[in-house]
Amino acid sequence: MLSEELITEDLPLLKPDDTIGQALEWMDEFKVSHLPVTDKRNFHGLIEESHLFDAGNPNDKIETLAHHYLMAFVFNHQHVFEAVKRVSDYHLSVIPILDEKNNYVGAVSNGYLLEVIADMPVVKQPGGVIVLEMSVNDYSLFEIARIVEENGAKILGSFITRAPESTKMELTVKVNREDITHILNSLKRFDYNITASYNKGNSNDDLEDRYNNLMKYMNI
Repeated sequence: MLSEELITEDLPLLKPDDTIGQALEWMDEFKVSHLPVTDKRNFHGLIEESHLFDAGNPNDKIETLAHHYLMAFVFNHQHVFEAVKRVSDYHLSVIPILDEKNNYVGAVSNGYLLEVIADMPVVKQPGGVIVLEMSVNDYSLFEIARIVEENGAKILGSFITRAPESTKMELTVKVNREDITHILNSLKRFDYNITASYNKGNSNDDLEDRYNNLMKYMNI
């Protein structure tokens, strides 16, 4: 899915000569803490709610806070995961979308963005979750996928977490089977270190929920 497919008509646009008071009213009405500032299709940047509160005079124009504009956006041809990354990197409630000529074409709220991610098959489809710890040098998704597929399953998605400068990493995979007993046994036979797992009937009932939440922010 491309970013241009996320555009909604629900969010208001601020113009440079709109007042700070108007901006705060819209942010409160639409439950966001950022809004794009545009002049026709010319994108000036995002203004943040905290800077509006700090300004003091609600009758001042938005353009008086131009030095606070945040130039965070994605292009319409970029994948939805790029939008997720920008939202996460800048802690945004809204991400603007520009075309290849840097013209403003729309925006999407992080709430709607998460709805889109949550509706993807990798998150929505039932399955089992396996967390493996390994050396960075030992990582091979091809080998892990081979073991999973030999047990009649497929990997729906995966992501890696790693502490800075660490030689260890943690790989989380979601497979399309709820009963992952045979997969776990095979991984153990190949000396993989399984640190956590979720499958139908075990006691780790919140692992899948944690996985699904993480998948909203990680590159699946």
